[in-house]
Amino acid sequence: MTTQETRRLQARILLLALAVLLLGLIAASLTAHAYYQQARDRADLAQQAALQHHGQAVAQYFDRLEDIAWQVASRSRIRDELAAYNRGATDLEDLQDFGHDKLEDALRPSGAAGIIRLDAEGRQVLAVGDANPDPIYWPDIDPAMRETRMRDHWEGRAWIMIAVPILSREDEWLGADILVFPAEAMVGVLESAAEGGKAAWLEGPQGVVLRVDDITWSLMPTGAGNPVAPALQQARGGSQALQRTDGEVVFAVPVRPGWGLSMAVPEEELYAGMMAHLALPVGLVLGMALLSGLGLIGVIRPLSRQVVAQSEALERASEEQEDLLEYASGFVYRFDRSGRARYISPGVERVLGRSMDRLPETTLRALVEPFLPYLEGTAVPIDGGSDADLPPARAEVTDVSGERVVLELNARVRYDGDRVVDIFGVARDVTSREEARRRVSHLANYDPLTDLPNRTQLDQRLARAIERCRLHDERLAVLFVDLDGFKYVNDSLGHHRGDELLEAVARRLLGAIDRHSTIARHGGDEFVVLTEHIATAEDAASVAHELLRALESPFHVAGQELFIGASIGISLFPDDAATPDMLIRNADSAMYRAKARGRNNVQLYTADLTDASQRRLAIEAGLRRAIEGDELEVVFQPQWDLPGESLAGAEALVRWRHPEFGMISPAEFIPVAEENGTIGLLGRWVLREAVRRAREWGPARLGRIGVNVSGHQVLFGDIVTDVRSVLAETGLAPHRLELEITEGFVMDHAERGIATLEELRSMGVQLAIDDFGTGYSSLSYLKRLPVQRLKVDASFVQGADCDPADAALTASIIAMGHKLGLTVIAEGVETATQRDLIIREGCNEAQGYLLARPMSAEKLAALIADPVPAYRRE
Repeated sequence: MTTQETRRLQARILLLALAVLLLGLIAASLTAHAYYQQARDRADLAQQAALQHHGQAVAQYFDRLEDIAWQVASRSRIRDELAAYNRGATDLEDLQDFGHDKLEDALRPSGAAGIIRLDAEGRQVLAVGDANPDPIYWPDIDPAMRETRMRDHWEGRAWIMIAVPILSREDEWLGADILVFPAEAMVGVLESAAEGGKAAWLEGPQGVVLRVDDITWSLMPTGAGNPVAPALQQARGGSQALQRTDGEVVFAVPVRPGWGLSMAVPEEELYAGMMAHLALPVGLVLGMALLSGLGLIGVIRPLSRQVVAQSEALERASEEQEDLLEYASGFVYRFDRSGRARYISPGVERVLGRSMDRLPETTLRALVEPFLPYLEGTAVPIDGGSDADLPPARAEVTDVSGERVVLELNARVRYDGDRVVDIFGVARDVTSREEARRRVSHLANYDPLTDLPNRTQLDQRLARAIERCRLHDERLAVLFVDLDGFKYVNDSLGHHRGDELLEAVARRLLGAIDRHSTIARHGGDEFVVLTEHIATAEDAASVAHELLRALESPFHVAGQELFIGASIGISLFPDDAATPDMLIRNADSAMYRAKARGRNNVQLYTADLTDASQRRLAIEAGLRRAIEGDELEVVFQPQWDLPGESLAGAEALVRWRHPEFGMISPAEFIPVAEENGTIGLLGRWVLREAVRRAREWGPARLGRIGVNVSGHQVLFGDIVTDVRSVLAETGLAPHRLELEITEGFVMDHAERGIATLEELRSMGVQLAIDDFGTGYSSLSYLKRLPVQRLKVDASFVQGADCDPADAALTASIIAMGHKLGLTVIAEGVETATQRDLIIREGCNEAQGYLLARPMSAEKLAALIADPVPAYRRE
């Protein structure tokens, strides 16, 4: 080959090598660009997620302010006074005298700087606090509003004004409350987003921007030299935004309708360190291109060996890097055969807050101690005297702030022949996992609402307590506590408020027991108290009465004052049972006896309660079958005009002919129906059957039919729809139907049930108060109720002929009923003396065994044909 050809060949080889190098540069550039784009996208997503988190914190702050505003606006007493002012029932001065102090009381715990109350015309009637902005800054307010409205008000300080409507119980617009809150707390929320020299902007619907950095905060109009204005505008419209400006990346997220949060981060800070991550892949591509070019020139073979060696080294480095990434939550360590630390990776500073040279001796000892037997040669791995993995271990240490850290240790021992060289391992921070395991264990044994022991924990403690009592020949007591009337609270105020009440009750009960007792939540509104070291049943009863006393003072839930009692049953070991299950079951039976005897009392278990408990369970299980089957029947007790004793009407009474227990009184199964939710189904059946019979008899033969209605049906059922449906179905004239409600309902629930009763009355249905005199009715409620008839309770009438006090009470009730314009009917008339007494006092009607006992529909039909009272037939 000639010199020229050799030079030409060398030139071709050189050109080829240069081409390979050029392709390498292009590949390196493309690789670097791809890696850069991926790294930048990850950094952008992380920053956007962090800003979203801060946006949620701002939204939660606004939600909390709205909750406070609703609580202030829903205070019933000052709301009712405002309603009276709107009606003209009171003047402005009285309204201000009444409401000023109460609004100030509401202002103090709310954190608001001022409260402005408006009437139904939008005029300011009250203002308390230091902040009282001009009306031009108020949020938009109109009588149609039923939701919160918000405005940002900026006058040298950041304020947030929240307007909420004040609504009556009938959802009528009475006015509005405007609460003015200083926004310093919100500034504090934004400061966490502005750490590290960054700045955050928050813009509301009124076009004012709040800028916060880690030094100060300031206010500015929209777009006034604001680099984030376009992104904020997009976020206020409900979309996330990412924009790049000169040297900065702008992120923005929506906070709530009309509000946006933005942050500007310097690109240099956001993408710092990315080039270091790109150096390895780009360098590898360039190196390979260079080696390929040199190989073509004549050094391919030796360089290829180096490339292979470098590739193997890079692979090992990559594997080690992957191992380290796998244990990113921990650090690598190496100890020599004497137990001295030779290497601990920088990751230890992330986990424990200290570098290797600052770790205390106790921490180093905790890391190596589980493996010392292998270093000292007193233990050998299962795999024998070669490099082998050691059994995992745990170590508990403290970090730089003194917090407990749990480490999971995985190590490998290395040998040089039979000689131990060192151990090499990884320590991972598993504190969060251990804490999660502890929380799971806690949830398995404690009630999540009240944090009291649950059934599982109670059974375990009760079993251990029984063993101790057997060992020391002692007694213990199990108290079954069931709250009285909790279902009404839950149904009327909602489950959330019911949970608040349960938490408050649990705290009261826990404070009423001593260290020898355990209280657990058994489920729903039931609690079980285990008390040891008692000598007699009286000791257990004393504990129960302490629990009742703890519940005597009112509970304050959702701005309402609630009173709640409890029925408590007690069983003793070893007197009443010897197992945890039977002790709880017997205490439960005693609790039901307490409920049957008027509630809010204490009853001890007796052997006869086992049969009673089984009977109650059978009644509960068979009640729905009885309603749907043919076990229930309606009987009728006639009602007579006085003094002529002509037939005025009849009261429908339900009876249950049980296949096992025979005839069951409604006094026994009606409370069960109210508790298990079948009262609505039962009430509809009785109503339909009674109205159907009355329609058959006709108005000329029987003027009216009376049907008892449970308070539960009025409060939580759909009694209006039921009555309207039955009347339409049967064609009975509404005035011939009379619904009877008990005085106890009037006393406890009149305020909530009045609207339902008025709707029934507007249909033409008559209403009566049953069992009058047995409760403590408020006369103010009585005169407001749309009732036409008052029924004197039988207990007074039956004692009137032998007890002057009962006679006087009966006369007083009759006179009061007449004064209120009501027809009065006496129940339970059994003797002629009682009949004569109520006639003298002017009672309008009567019913009772003297006149007629409850009878079947067929017998009542015969009586209607020949209406003669029973005592005249004998």
